[in-house]
Amino acid sequence: MCLWAFREALGASVLRLRRRFGEYLLSFLLGLWLTSGVVSAALPPEIQKGADWLAGQVQADGSVLGEASAVAIPAQTRAEVASTLARLSNVPPALLNALASPESAFTELDARKAIALGAANAGDPGSISRLKVLQNPDGGFGSHSGAVSSVLDTAWALIALKAQENFAGSGNAVANALGFLKQQRQPDGAWGLPGQSQVYVTALVLLATHPWKDTLPVGEIVAPAQDWLLASRANGSFGNLLDDALALAALATQTSETAVIQPLVVALTSRQEADGSWGGDPFLTAVALRALWQTTAVATSPTGDIVGKVVDLSTGAGIGAAQVGLLGTQPQLVTTRSDGGFLLGGVSPGSQELVFSATGYETASQKVTVNAGETTNLA
Repeated sequence: MCLWAFREALGASVLRLRRRFGEYLLSFLLGLWLTSGVVSAALPPEIQKGADWLAGQVQADGSVLGEASAVAIPAQTRAEVASTLARLSNVPPALLNALASPESAFTELDARKAIALGAANAGDPGSISRLKVLQNPDGGFGSHSGAVSSVLDTAWALIALKAQENFAGSGNAVANALGFLKQQRQPDGAWGLPGQSQVYVTALVLLATHPWKDTLPVGEIVAPAQDWLLASRANGSFGNLLDDALALAALATQTSETAVIQPLVVALTSRQEADGSWGGDPFLTAVALRALWQTTAVATSPTGDIVGKVVDLSTGAGIGAAQVGLLGTQPQLVTTRSDGGFLLGGVSPGSQELVFSATGYETASQKVTVNAGETTNLA
C-alpha cells in the first residue's frame, strides 16, 4: 500500500517521511505512552483475550508476527507491543533483547525504546543520554540532531524521561521541555502540527505532561489539553481508532467520569476482532489494549474528580471562559467551556476549596468533599 493509501486508511493520523543518513523512516506518531504503574489483578475478558493474542505474536528472535504489514514500522511495533505486555502480563525476554540492542539517530525511536524498557523495569541510560544531547536551546526536541524542535518529538522525549526516571536523572531537561510545549499551544487550547489543532497530538501532550504534575507546574498544559479534547468529541468519541485510543488513555489520567470514558471504551471494543486483535495488526492492537487497560487502572485511583458548571445567578446561563481554581498543595486552574461546564481531575480526597472568577463578576468560592475513585458533581 502506498503512503497516501495509508494516510487515507488511517483518517486523521499523520505520517512523517524522514530522510537522514541515507534511510527513510515512516513514522506514525501515536500509541506509546507512560501511565501510572497500577496493574489490575484480573483483566476484563476483552483485554485478556487481546493480551493473549498479542503475546502469541512475539517470535523466538524477538520479532513480532505481522510487524511487516502493520501500520507502523517494525521498531515502533516492537516497542509498542513490549510496553503493552509489560502492563498486562509479561514481556518475552527475546523481545526485550531485540529492543535493547539497536541504537537510533532519531528522537522518537530512542524515546520509544526507553519507554518500553522502562515499563519492563529495565534501564536504558544510553537512549536517555542521546536524547539529552538532542534537546535544543528553546527546550524542545527535534526529530534528529540539528532538526528544529517539534511538539511530537518533545512529547516523546518527556515520556521517555519519566519512564527512565529511576535509572537516569533528567536535570533541567524536563522543565525546559515543558516550557517549549507551553509556547506551542494553539489559540484554542490544542496542540498539533504547525497551525493545526489535532486530537492525537493534544492527547500525546497530555500524556507526556501529566506524570510530572507532582513536581512541576503543568496546569497550563494539562487543563487546556483536557478541555479541548472534551470539547472536540462527536457523540462521545473522535471517529477513528488511533484518535479514540490515545484520547482515552489521556483522558483516563484525568477523570473516571463514565460519560467521558465509556463512549470511548465502546468505540474501541466495537472494533475488536473475534481473535482479540484489532484488524490482526500488532501495533493497533497494542495501542487499543493499553488504552482500555488504562481505564481499569482508573478504577483503583487514589484520587477523585470534580465536575460542575459556572452560571449567572440571575439568568442561569452558563458562563464560558470563567476560571475555576483548586487551592491546596496540588493546585489546578481550568477554564470553563462555552456552556460553563468544567472538570477537575486527579483531585486528592478530602475537603477542597474552589475559587471561581469571570470578567464582570465577583469572585466566589466553594468548599467540596472529594472521595477517592468518585466524581463529585456540583452541577
